[in-house]
Amino acid sequence: MTLKEKGFTLIELMIAITVLGVGILALIQMQVAAINGNSSANYMTTATTLAQDQIEQLNNLSFFDTALADTNTGNNGALTNPPNAASFDQTDPNNLNPVDAIDERGGTTGLRRYRRFWNIADNTPIQGVKTVVVFVYWGTVNAGTGLTSHRVMISTTRGQ
Repeated sequence: MTLKEKGFTLIELMIAITVLGVGILALIQMQVAAINGNSSANYMTTATTLAQDQIEQLNNLSFFDTALADTNTGNNGALTNPPNAASFDQTDPNNLNPVDAIDERGGTTGLRRYRRFWNIADNTPIQGVKTVVVFVYWGTVNAGTGLTSHRVMISTTRGQ
């Protein structure tokens, strides 16, 4: 073998394979992060849609409808930050008990990953106005609070 022969040595090939391997590992990590981000965005979008659907249903009711009753006046100071699942005025009829949930259409036939609740405060922020706050939770339920760390909250006000 003379010095003029061209080609790669075994060491050069090992270095090239190592550099290629590091690059591929970085791409794999980036792909996993993208998949996790897409999953999170999907949950948030579905929860937002479920909350908005409930707001629209409540907005279509008469101001004096019983579904818009402030049944728990003790929670009016924490309308947007409920401490536990028992502090809500209303719950989705499909939430039969704290461990039940609704699917992405608000029903009980699909994968039941979401829990929907709402609070209503009479005469808030002013006389003759109701504040309605809808929450949709998803994820693992905390046994102490009955709630999860993931949630979407949408609020509106209704006048007479």
